[in-house]
Formats: sequence, structure tokens, C-alpha cells
Amino acid sequence: MSLNRKRPLIPSVEEFTALPRLAGMAFATRCVRRVVPIYRFAWPMAPMHHLTAVENAVRVVEENRSDLERSEAAFAAAAAADAAARVSSGPAYDTARAAARLAGSDSVSAAVFAIRGACDALVRVATVTTPLTRQLRLVRRDFDRLVQLAKVNGWTDETLVSVEAFGKMWPGGGPEWWSSKPDLKS
Repeated sequence: MSLNRKRPLIPSVEEFTALPRLAGMAFATRCVRRVVPIYRFAWPMAPMHHLTAVENAVRVVEENRSDLERSEAAFAAAAAADAAARVSSGPAYDTARAAARLAGSDSVSAAVFAIRGACDALVRVATVTTPLTRQLRLVRRDFDRLVQLAKVNGWTDETLVSVEAFGKMWPGGGPEWWSSKPDLKS
């Protein structure tokens, strides 16, 4: 599948809402899953319970857990976002807020907010040597893959979408923040 160079790398709201409902949620979850390590990278001294909260917020959505578990996870991720904001860690805040929004609601607006937050986190950790365009192309690749699979397989709003539908998270290897393991002694 070739990439249309005139389309934005981040899908528009109109494109997103054309996806079947659960495919849209799977895409939002994939976007947030992609940036979860940014919380640790951007705030290496973050307390372990905040790191765990961000991870758990994504996990409860991936595992289709109960509304109560999602609500609790969203609350904890929001606390992690607030804590990151107090130490001026913008990328960590973006990541945790996206995870909180994702876990807190399965509405289209929450999913769009989560996608934008994840992409904002990608942009905030970009450096001169970071291949940001490549990272955002992977977001577009994931989206386009779901659009094609939905069309070919006749997906409806209730079709469950497996994580495996996306393929590898980082073909060719991930960015530095994906694999970095800062010292968590604090």
C-alpha cells in the first residue's frame, strides 16, 4: 500500500469516524500503546505507581475489562498526568492524559483526544535526530491498515479487532525512548 503524500500523517476526525466503532477504539489504543514508554523517558524519576497507572490504563482497554476497572484505571492515569504536569514534563503529561482519556470512555471524542495526545507526545520528544516523520507514518500505516481490513472483511461497529491486526509496532526498530530504561531509583 503506497502512502499518499498529500494526506496528513495523523488521520482527520472525519476519517476516524468513518471506521467501525471498535476498529476506531483499537486504533486509539494502538496510538496510546505506542507512546506509553514516553512517560518513563520524559520523567525518569516518576514514582513507580504512576508508571504502572499509565500502563494499566492502556491494558484495561486492550483486554476489554469492566467499566469499573476502566474507570479506576482512568482515574489513576489522570493522577499520573497531574503529577507529570507538576514537574513540567509535557510529554509525560500528554501520554498519561491520553491513557486516562482512552480508559475513561469509549466515546469517539475520547478516542480522538487520546490519538491527538499520543501524537502530541511523539512530537514533544522529537529531537533533531528523531525520525518524527517515520513515527507518524507508522500511525498513518496503522490507520490505513484498519481501513483496508474493515473494507475487505466487512467489519461492523461490533467487530472485535485484535492487536495482531496491526503488525509490528516499530518495523526496523523503535526510537530511543521506546527501549530506554532510565534508573528508577527514587
